[in-house]
Parts: sequence; C-alpha cells; structure tokens
Amino acid sequence: MDRLIFRLADIEEADLVQAISARAYIPAYTAVIGVAPKPAFEDCRPRNERGEVWMAALGTEPVGILVMEDAPNHILIYSVALEPSHQGKGLAKAILGQAERIARGKGKPELRLYTNQKMRANLRLYSNCGFSELRRRPHPSRDSDPKHGPDRDLINDLEPVELNDREHWFLARVSEGGRCGAKEIMVVWEVSLKTARRDIQGLQRARLLE
Repeated sequence: MDRLIFRLADIEEADLVQAISARAYIPAYTAVIGVAPKPAFEDCRPRNERGEVWMAALGTEPVGILVMEDAPNHILIYSVALEPSHQGKGLAKAILGQAERIARGKGKPELRLYTNQKMRANLRLYSNCGFSELRRRPHPSRDSDPKHGPDRDLINDLEPVELNDREHWFLARVSEGGRCGAKEIMVVWEVSLKTARRDIQGLQRARLLE
C-alpha cells in the first residue's frame, strides 16, 4: 500500500471534499441513527478557503478528509471522513495522527471532537487514539428528538514533549504537507547530518512521525 500523504485541500476541490464526506457518513450514520450529519451535505468552500480542510491521499488517489477548527486553547476535529473502500485498514488512525501533529505544530495542548454515543466504532477508534469523554450533550439540531441519543464530547490531552527549534520547524513543514527530511534540516539549520537524523528520531520516539 502506498504511504498516506496529507496536503491542504485546494479551493476547487470543495465538491470532492463533500462527495468523500457523503460517501463516508451517509451509509454509516443512517444505518445506526437514521440521519446523516452535517458534513455529509455541507458546502465546504468556506472551510477550504480558510485552510481548515486536509486531503489524505494514497499516491495520487484522494481517500480521506480531515477538517479542523482552530480555537484559542485547542483544535477541534470537525470531521474525519474516509472512503468506504479504504475503511478498516488503519487509515482513520493515521488521519487522527496527522491531526495530533498539526496541533503540536501549532502549540495547542488539546484535541477535541464529538460523535454520537450510538456510533460505537467511532468511540472505539477515538479511545484507541487517546481520547477520553469530556461530557455528553444533546445535538444542537436534534435536541427535541431523544431517539438519536446525545453526542459525546471527547478530548485528547496531548502529553508535553520538549522539542528543539529544528524539531518544531520540521514538524510544521510535515504538517503543512511539505516533503522534508534530514538533509533539509541540515541545510536550513546548518547542522550535521547526524544531528538532523537525531532530531527526526526524537520525533519518531515521541510518536509525532511515522
């Protein structure tokens, strides 16, 4: 399998973002709670323009979407969507890992998201990725219809990791979708190749790089 590559979605890819979201959300949610969530139908253009949408691709094939909103003290994962044909392969966990790298690159101590309590597979995935329940609340657009059950707000407190300036720079480059390696660290920061490789190994030990 090709390596999963992340990049910011282009503005003109809004229809593709919405289509992937619809294919991911509609069958999964309607089968469990009878309705599909907002990302399945939302016009993504404003989010694309704000730089909130990341495309996950295997080679040149777009297979997933990550949508995040910046808050003062955390990042909210608004949407994670994966093409049904690529589900069950560990790619959703990889997308959440990208969200963690972006949050750390921005110096945010928390990742937050929400999901419906009946979406058991989602809850298992998020728990396996380090999220814990913060609170339960009615969905704002369905608070008069109890059959769907409450939403669960989940939080992932990111353990502090001491990074040097080179590692912060490298992590930011990777989170932005740029191709970067030890040689780039060596050239930009004027350090030895051994030092550059040690920086990358430190990020890998901290599980900030695959």
